[in-house]
Order: sequence, then structure tokens, then C-alpha cells
Amino acid sequence: MANKQDQLVQAILEQNQSLNATQLANRLGVSVRTVHNYLNKINSEYPGAISSTPTGYQISPQIARKILHNEPNEIPQTAAERCNYVLNRLIQNGSSLNLYDLCDEIYISSTTFRSLLGRMRRLTRDYDLTLTVSSDTVSLTGTERNKRRLLSSLLYHESSSAFTSIDALQEAFPSIDIEEIRTDVLEVLTECHYFINDYSLLNLLLHIAIAINRLSNGCDTGDQIPQTVQMNGQERDLARKLIGRLEKSFSIRFSPTESYELALLLISRASALDYQSVTMENLATYIGKDCVDLVQQLIQNVQEFYAIDLSEPEFFIRFALHIHNLLIRASARSLCKNPLVAEIRQTCPLIYDVSVQLSGTIMEQTGITIDEDEIAYIALHLGGALETQKELASRVPAVLYCPSYYNMDSSLADRITRHLNSKILLTNVFTNENDLENISPNVLAICTVRLHRVWDLPTVLISPFLTNTDCMTINRKVEEMNLAERKQKFRRNLESIMSPQLFECGDQRLDQEGVIHHMCGRLQALGYTGSDFEEQVLEREAVSSTAFGQFAIPHTFKMNAHRTGLYVYISRSPIPWGESMVNLVIMLSFNPNDRKVFYDIFEPLSMILLDPNRLKAALSCQTYEQFISFLLDHLE
Repeated sequence: MANKQDQLVQAILEQNQSLNATQLANRLGVSVRTVHNYLNKINSEYPGAISSTPTGYQISPQIARKILHNEPNEIPQTAAERCNYVLNRLIQNGSSLNLYDLCDEIYISSTTFRSLLGRMRRLTRDYDLTLTVSSDTVSLTGTERNKRRLLSSLLYHESSSAFTSIDALQEAFPSIDIEEIRTDVLEVLTECHYFINDYSLLNLLLHIAIAINRLSNGCDTGDQIPQTVQMNGQERDLARKLIGRLEKSFSIRFSPTESYELALLLISRASALDYQSVTMENLATYIGKDCVDLVQQLIQNVQEFYAIDLSEPEFFIRFALHIHNLLIRASARSLCKNPLVAEIRQTCPLIYDVSVQLSGTIMEQTGITIDEDEIAYIALHLGGALETQKELASRVPAVLYCPSYYNMDSSLADRITRHLNSKILLTNVFTNENDLENISPNVLAICTVRLHRVWDLPTVLISPFLTNTDCMTINRKVEEMNLAERKQKFRRNLESIMSPQLFECGDQRLDQEGVIHHMCGRLQALGYTGSDFEEQVLEREAVSSTAFGQFAIPHTFKMNAHRTGLYVYISRSPIPWGESMVNLVIMLSFNPNDRKVFYDIFEPLSMILLDPNRLKAALSCQTYEQFISFLLDHLE
């Protein structure tokens, strides 16, 4: 079964609610008609597998697992699959093959084959390779190194599992013992006190498997590449030991160029385990002053753009080591594939957007373009730090009112702090009810006895012993207070940056650039932005699409608008947006003085709209007032 059909089955299986054809089309980046074709084909092969309900499509979990675990059809069916097959065959089995033999292998005519040439040539051009057809011969010419880069990309894109397991790698290279490579790599890393995460390990194993496969077939890189990355003695020793193990295990020989390439793969994906030896003072000796300066610039930009402080030393060191490895990978043109790209974009839109902004700074400072896979790795680093800060910021200030009985008040305060430290910030302990008089109305009063007066502040009654029920009661009250505060702040921010002039329902058939041009023109006419705003929006869009399913939130890298605004455009006709089709576009323009508003608006806005049912409700809004009410009603 084709990869897209597997993805459709997986999408229906994973959702808690039914998905309609439009939602499935957006998830897969195909048309609604194509979704219907997939559904019909699946049901023809597995009768009754997918059923249609008034709210969307459902699938039997048992049949879904059978479909997903079934052996894939080895004959490529789509244009993309045929292109991948042909290029894979050219790289794996020689640089030249007979045109008609290739056509017979995949059951297509020579006319159909020639219709694929344009697509294949676009793929090969990205890797500085040339695809030619002369008489009956199809040839692929270029360096061995670039052929391996293309092969790596093809394997990632044709694998529905995106190489997230050893089994998937073993299936791609049946003649190579992947577990043996894994054992060699991990034993050498352990011996040399290096660490590698699971995703980087699988990526490294893929590159090593490709190298072994090519060397076994007599395809050495041959060409000498400039050794631009200087390695220390520990890194050279690490590479030398692994190369020795691999040469012995697989009866191959690494040339000096091959050895240097493998060493680059290692040091750009693994890190020394001894983080304790790296400090802010000696960090430059490990990664160089230029890299430290770049990381300081990145962290400063996050502070200026999002009002987020990432200067904590432990985070700074780990993040700096990651950026150092990223730059090594970029200089070697060996960027790391990330199987979590789609998931991170969908579930952590703010963190992903921060990462895109940082990739723009890296490009500006170094000239290096960072792809979406590497952007997602940056997001993984940022995620932990940002979530910790969010948890601290969401702690509710609280006081304890507990009439003194021996030391019960201080003992209870200690227990509350110990069990609920992540939820509340206990600022005071009172033994007299009248002391509550001067407390702010946004402070939670935790009481062990009923109050005699009605106070203008949130209160919760607990026992003097802090039971599990008491902790749950306090947690519920804290969530209630946080939600009320978020709604109040969200409404205040929305009403300050949005107006009826910035809400529009359109029925024009526009494409992505047409909508951006229309919206940027209106923002400029209303005095929100300058004439270069549209160019900056397109520049941000070129790095990574701002579409999330059926909606998009275009904005710029930098906050330099005259005024802060939120412009909503609801389209009755789907708008092609990269690989998606969107019906809702929310364009953001921000003045530097309102940077905190971006942080407070972007995440809740995107999280509301990521839910398909809520998005459907948003698209039914016809006025500014309805849209504001919709957002406030669905804020969680």
C-alpha cells in the first residue's frame, strides 16, 4: 500500500474524534478527491475497513493494524514513488541503467517514464547531480558523496516509519547487519565517554549503513574534501576506534576521505558525557568564541522578541554544544533528519516558532540555511526550558489562614509547600482572620476553618492534615484561577490589537501569495505596517510554513511594525498554502513595544485552532464580535 494511504489509516486511527475528508486532506497535503480515492482503494482491499459517519470517518483498530503491518506493495504506484525507485536503483546498482528494463521493472511505458524526468531532475539538482537520458540509457552523474546524500533523503521520504526503529533500517538494508553496526557504535561511544540520543543514533546508523553498502560495491568517495572542521585528540581517537571496528566487522576499508566523513558524522551527533567539566568560563575552549557569541545573540533575540529568558547557565551550555554540532553538520552538508518534525509543529507551535526565529538569526549571522529537521531539534532543546518557565509563571500566590495550635500552622505550611510547590507560591501564614484584609484579590487564601466574613478573594477550605483530597481541591482552585487570569489577559490583548476593520470574510479564489498581498496591503493602508512588511512575511514563510492544518498564522521574523495588529481573514474557498489547504489566515504585525503580547497571543490562539471541531466553529464566525467570543469560549 502506498505511503500516503498508510498515513491516512494512521491519521484516522490516532484521532479521538472522527475526521472528515477535508481534515484528512489537510493532514496529508493532498486534495479531497485524492482522499476519496484512497478511501475507496482501502475499502476495496479491506471491505468495511473505513466507515463514514455524520461527523467523519472511522476505522476498525483491528483492521487498521492489519493494514499498517501488511507487507508493502513493492511495485511503486505514484509518481513520487516511481521517481524514488528509479533514483534509488541508479545509485544502488550503478550509475547507468537501460531505460526499457527500468520501465519493465515498474510496469510503466517509456512515455510515462519521460513524464517523470522533470520531477527527478529537480530532485537531483538539489544534490548537484545530473540525470540524463541518451538513446536507451538512463545515467546519473556526480560525486559519490552527493549520491549518498540523495540516497539518504530518498530512504527517509519513502519510509513510512521515517527510520524510527532498527527494524525499519534493517528492512532498507537486508544484506547489512544493522544490529552489529549499533553494537560497534555504542561500545565505542561508551568506551570514549560519549553520549548520543536515540534519534541521532538512528540517523548515524543510516549514514554508516549507506557507507558500508557503497564501499562493499566498490564506490569510494574518492574526491578529497577540504577538512574544514578541526578535531581534537579525543575526537580523532573516537573516530579511529569506530572505523577499526567497522572495517573488521564488515571486511571493508575506509579511505582517508571516508574516515574524515565518518568522524564528522560522529562528532556532529554525539557529545562528551562529562558536562560537569564544561563551564560558562571555559565553554569557548570547547566550541570557539564565535559559536559562543552566536549563542549569546540567539538567546538575546529570544529575550527581545518573545520576552523569554534562556540565560540559565546549564541550559546555555547544553544549547551551545548543540548549536556547535549543528554548525559542524551544516558545514559538512550532513544535516540531521528528525522524525518528530510534524508532531512538534502541531503540538508545540510557539516553541517551534521560536526555533524558526532562531534559525533565521543563524542564517543571518553565518549564511547557513537550517532546514525543518534541524529546526525541530532546536525546538526539543527549547521545549524543556520554556515549559519550566511556564510552570513557574503559572504558580498562584497564596496565603495560609490557620489558627495557631502548638506549631500546626508552620507544620501545615511546610507540607503545603512540599506537596504543591509547582502549583502555588505560599507567601504568608496568618493565624488571625482580620489579617486577610490587606490581601490582593488575586491571592488564594487556603483556610483550615470557615471564615466569619465574606472576603473579596478566592478561598479554599482544607483540613489541618492536608489529605490527598485537600491537594486535589487546591489544584482545582488553582486551575480555575489560572484560567480566569488567562481569559482576562487574552481578552485584553485581543481587544487591544484587533478591531472590526481587521476582520474579513472573503469569497475570492486566492492563492497563498494573493492572500498575503491582499492582507499586507490592507495593514499598510491602515497604518499598521510599512511597505517592506510583505517581503518580510514571505521571507519568514520561505523558512518554514506558518500553516497548521486548515489555518495559517503568517508573521515576520522581526518586530518592526508601526502598530501591533491581528488581522483575521476567513475564506469560503480553501487557499493552497504550501502543502496544506487553509480556510483561515491570521496575520500578525507587531511593534517592538508589544513583544510580550506575541507570547501571550500566539500559543493560545494556535492551540484553540488546532482542534478540528473548534476550527470548524471558527470558520462559521461572520463578525468580529463572534470571533472574539469564540476564542474566549474555547480558551483552556
